[in-house]
Amino acid sequence: MGLFDRGNAVPIKMAANPKYEMQKWISEARQTVKEYLTTLYKWHRDYAPQNPSEQLHPLFVESLQKMDYIEYLADILSRGSEDDKRDLYENGKDEIKKIRNCLDELANVQQFEKHKAI
Repeated sequence: MGLFDRGNAVPIKMAANPKYEMQKWISEARQTVKEYLTTLYKWHRDYAPQNPSEQLHPLFVESLQKMDYIEYLADILSRGSEDDKRDLYENGKDEIKKIRNCLDELANVQQFEKHKAI
Protein backbone atom coordinates (compact mmCIF):
# COMPACT_ATOMS: atom_id res chain seq x y z
CA MET A 1 0.00 0.00 0.00
CA GLY A 2 2.96 2.31 0.32
CA LEU A 3 2.08 3.58 3.77
CA PHE A 4 5.69 3.60 4.87
CA ASP A 5 8.85 4.61 3.08
CA ARG A 6 11.98 3.40 4.90
CA GLY A 7 10.28 3.49 8.27
CA ASN A 8 8.67 6.93 7.82
CA ALA A 9 4.96 7.39 7.45
CA VAL A 10 4.02 8.70 4.02
CA PRO A 11 0.75 10.57 3.61
CA ILE A 12 -1.74 8.95 1.30
CA LYS A 13 -3.74 11.22 -0.94
CA MET A 14 -7.32 10.10 -0.91
CA ALA A 15 -9.35 10.69 -4.02
CA ALA A 16 -12.10 13.19 -3.37
CA ASN A 17 -15.48 11.60 -3.09
CA PRO A 18 -17.67 13.48 -5.62
CA LYS A 19 -20.86 12.86 -3.63
CA TYR A 20 -19.22 14.19 -0.46
CA GLU A 21 -17.91 17.25 -2.32
CA MET A 22 -21.39 17.97 -3.68
CA GLN A 23 -23.01 17.57 -0.25
CA LYS A 24 -20.40 19.85 1.31
CA TRP A 25 -20.99 22.49 -1.38
CA ILE A 26 -24.78 22.23 -0.98
CA SER A 27 -24.47 22.74 2.77
CA GLU A 28 -22.28 25.82 2.30
CA ALA A 29 -24.52 27.14 -0.49
CA ARG A 30 -27.60 26.65 1.69
CA GLN A 31 -25.98 28.74 4.43
CA THR A 32 -24.97 31.47 1.97
CA VAL A 33 -28.44 31.66 0.43
CA LYS A 34 -30.09 31.67 3.87
CA GLU A 35 -27.85 34.53 4.99
CA TYR A 36 -28.58 36.56 1.87
CA LEU A 37 -32.31 35.90 2.10
CA THR A 38 -32.29 37.09 5.72
CA THR A 39 -30.48 40.24 4.57
CA LEU A 40 -33.02 40.81 1.79
CA TYR A 41 -35.92 40.43 4.25
CA LYS A 42 -34.26 42.94 6.57
CA TRP A 43 -33.73 45.45 3.76
CA HIS A 44 -37.31 44.97 2.60
CA ARG A 45 -38.58 45.75 6.10
CA ASP A 46 -36.11 48.49 7.07
CA TYR A 47 -36.03 50.45 3.80
CA ALA A 48 -39.66 50.21 2.73
CA PRO A 49 -41.01 53.62 1.76
CA GLN A 50 -43.17 55.24 4.40
CA ASN A 51 -45.34 57.08 1.87
CA PRO A 52 -46.03 56.88 -1.89
CA SER A 53 -43.97 59.98 -2.72
CA GLU A 54 -40.81 58.78 -0.96
CA GLN A 55 -37.95 57.78 -3.25
CA LEU A 56 -37.16 54.06 -3.15
CA HIS A 57 -33.96 53.13 -1.34
CA PRO A 58 -31.56 51.04 -3.49
CA LEU A 59 -31.47 48.25 -0.89
CA PHE A 60 -35.27 48.07 -0.87
CA VAL A 61 -35.20 47.84 -4.68
CA GLU A 62 -32.59 45.07 -4.51
CA SER A 63 -34.80 43.15 -2.09
CA LEU A 64 -37.74 43.45 -4.51
CA GLN A 65 -35.65 42.37 -7.49
CA LYS A 66 -33.89 39.39 -5.93
CA MET A 67 -36.10 37.97 -3.20
CA ASP A 68 -38.11 35.59 -5.39
CA TYR A 69 -35.00 34.15 -7.06
CA ILE A 70 -33.15 33.70 -3.76
CA GLU A 71 -36.23 32.03 -2.23
CA TYR A 72 -36.22 29.70 -5.26
CA LEU A 73 -32.55 28.81 -4.67
CA ALA A 74 -33.24 28.24 -0.96
CA ASP A 75 -36.10 25.93 -1.87
CA ILE A 76 -33.92 23.88 -4.24
CA LEU A 77 -31.12 23.62 -1.68
CA SER A 78 -33.48 22.62 1.13
CA ARG A 79 -36.23 20.59 -0.51
CA GLY A 80 -35.20 20.11 -4.12
CA SER A 81 -34.76 16.76 -5.79
CA GLU A 82 -31.29 15.24 -6.06
CA ASP A 83 -31.35 16.09 -9.78
CA ASP A 84 -32.18 19.74 -9.05
CA LYS A 85 -29.41 19.94 -6.46
CA ARG A 86 -26.92 18.28 -8.80
CA ASP A 87 -27.88 20.71 -11.57
CA LEU A 88 -27.35 23.66 -9.24
CA TYR A 89 -24.04 22.18 -8.10
CA GLU A 90 -22.87 21.75 -11.68
CA ASN A 91 -24.25 25.00 -13.13
CA GLY A 92 -24.85 27.41 -10.27
CA LYS A 93 -21.51 27.65 -8.52
CA ASP A 94 -20.70 31.07 -9.98
CA GLU A 95 -24.03 32.52 -8.82
CA ILE A 96 -23.57 31.24 -5.26
CA LYS A 97 -19.98 32.50 -5.27
CA LYS A 98 -21.17 35.99 -6.31
CA ILE A 99 -23.68 35.99 -3.46
CA ARG A 100 -20.98 34.90 -0.98
CA ASN A 101 -18.64 37.64 -2.24
CA CYS A 102 -21.36 40.28 -1.86
CA LEU A 103 -22.11 39.13 1.68
CA ASP A 104 -18.41 39.19 2.57
CA GLU A 105 -18.06 42.68 1.11
CA LEU A 106 -21.13 43.85 3.04
CA ALA A 107 -19.65 42.42 6.26
CA ASN A 108 -16.37 44.24 5.59
CA VAL A 109 -18.19 47.54 5.03
CA GLN A 110 -20.21 47.07 8.20
CA GLN A 111 -17.05 46.25 10.15
CA PHE A 112 -15.34 49.36 8.75
CA GLU A 113 -18.35 51.52 9.66
CA LYS A 114 -18.36 50.04 13.15
CA HIS A 115 -14.66 50.86 13.69
CA LYS A 116 -15.11 54.31 12.18
CA ALA A 117 -17.88 55.07 14.66
CA ILE A 118 -15.65 54.18 17.63
